[in-house]
Parts: sequence; structure tokens; C-alpha cells
Amino acid sequence: MTASIKWWIAAAVFAAAFLFLSIQEGVYDFSVSLMPGHWHVFPRKVMATACFAILSFCVARAAERDRGRTGWVVPVSTGTIFSAVIEVAQHYYDRYLGVPIEPHIWNAIDVLTGTIGGLLAVWALSLTRRPGRSERRRQARPEP
Repeated sequence: MTASIKWWIAAAVFAAAFLFLSIQEGVYDFSVSLMPGHWHVFPRKVMATACFAILSFCVARAAERDRGRTGWVVPVSTGTIFSAVIEVAQHYYDRYLGVPIEPHIWNAIDVLTGTIGGLLAVWALSLTRRPGRSERRRQARPEP
């Protein structure tokens, strides 16, 4: 199995797990128990941002293995689009359960957490990348 397939499998597993967890009331109840009052939103947003960063990192790594080094667009787009997909899933799942629908401003904030997660993945990729061939050549040249 090639490295890109392993990264794609990891991305698919994480995406399925995050989507499943995002519609579970138990996760919401757990986050409410972490902080009192209106601050319970903060740990939820931090957890969501971390999830989007992990997923975006896996997708970007898989894309790198398939097509070479990718820029910032792939991870940021992954986080943003997947966050929007989760918002749509939550909207219809909540409607199915008869739960009140959250205001659109919170949907926009949630999608923004996906974008931030993608940006964190870009940062993590920059820390974990090995130098490319041209960079290794440049480093191997003696300084005049």
C-alpha cells in the first residue's frame, strides 16, 4: 500500500468519525460540562478546530504524495468545505429530531473554525515537511 493511500484512508476514517461525533448529543453535553455558563462554546470550538486541522493535514499529505507539494489551498479548502458539510448534516439531523435550529451566525462561525483548522494544518505541514530536492541541492552547495 502506498503512502498516499494510507493518508487517504486516514482522512476518510477521520472524516467519518468527526461527522458521526458532530451529530451526537453526548459530545455536546460533554462540552457543556467542561465550562460553566456561556463559556461552554469555547471548548467545543477548540475541539472542532483541532478536528478540522487533523483532517486537513491528512488530506494535504495525501495530495502531496499524489501530486507533489501542495500549497495552502488544499488544507484550507478541506477544513472549510468539511465544516460546511457538517453544518448541513447537523441542520437536517436537528430538524429530524425536532431540535431548534441554531442561528445562521453560528453556522458561519462554525465554518470559520474549519478554515482556521485548515490554516493550522498548513502550519503543521510547514513544520513536518522535509526539504525538497532543489532545497537539498541548495543546502549542499558550499558557500563562496
